[in-house]
Amino acid sequence: MSEATKRQLLHKLIETVTKRNIRKIKFRLAGGEPLTQFKSWKEFIPEAKRTLQELDCELEIAFITNLTILTDEIITFSKEHAISFGVSLDGLDRHHDRVRQFKAGVGTFKVINANLRKLLAHNIPVSTNTVVTNGNLEGLPELTRYLIDLDIPFRYSIVRGEAINAELLERCLSESYTVMEEAILTGWSFSRRHQFCDLKTNELGFQTCASGFSGGAIYVDGRLNYCHVHFGDTAQPSFSVFEEGMDLVDMIEQGVHLQDMKSADCSLCKYKSICTSGCPVYRVNGRDPQCSIYHRFIPLIYELQARERLKLLRDYGMM
Repeated sequence: MSEATKRQLLHKLIETVTKRNIRKIKFRLAGGEPLTQFKSWKEFIPEAKRTLQELDCELEIAFITNLTILTDEIITFSKEHAISFGVSLDGLDRHHDRVRQFKAGVGTFKVINANLRKLLAHNIPVSTNTVVTNGNLEGLPELTRYLIDLDIPFRYSIVRGEAINAELLERCLSESYTVMEEAILTGWSFSRRHQFCDLKTNELGFQTCASGFSGGAIYVDGRLNYCHVHFGDTAQPSFSVFEEGMDLVDMIEQGVHLQDMKSADCSLCKYKSICTSGCPVYRVNGRDPQCSIYHRFIPLIYELQARERLKLLRDYGMM
């Protein structure tokens, strides 16, 4: 992102916060790999946080990263400015290294494992997201043990836009939840450490994410879209931080809104406020392609939450 675009982005943030009396903004830097541009963001972030703080608005920053880059300078800066990390992790060893490699062909898991432990050692908030595909399904139970041992919040998301082996998916997920059930008995915080896709199992919702409602995606040239998947899609309307007469909320409100495009079955489903029909960009005939998997695992997730709470009650002598 050019300096001119960043200047205008900050201008729009100030304009929006002032006009709307906003008290908190979440700013996620994704990519590509945002840490390749760390020196540029190192200048922007302190200025933006300081400027918005003067307007009584908190700017919360997160790097969405593959974590192959992590220097002492990045660690120090992240601690100073309360920056969190969201890390893409496809599995352990061969499952991750199968698709995530350096240019020389060497897998990246060994580096990521070391960097995850560095973040934890410095008490920097970090979570992981795993996109579950046919290529890494069988490694899920092992990955689950690893993440529980590190006590890192983690999310399992099912791949979008491609077929997945439903039978194998159900088996590997079941094995993973068995691992989580065993960990609950030792005091692991299931409800605070694990999320499955976009399911709202801790609080009911009416839409899948903030896109098109209270959030959007800004490209390096300043374009604002409903969602990052629309970058480069000329069929979808977009706005720009360089437009006059509109603040960022105006752009979000006047953009494309897909949340209400749901099937009639979804409106009658008992889980409608938990799955919210899934990501609207990837719905098929108005529903999430993984609807049957959700019906299988939502009851199990609530059962595990109940087991967790029962253990807490027993531990505190309330039963």
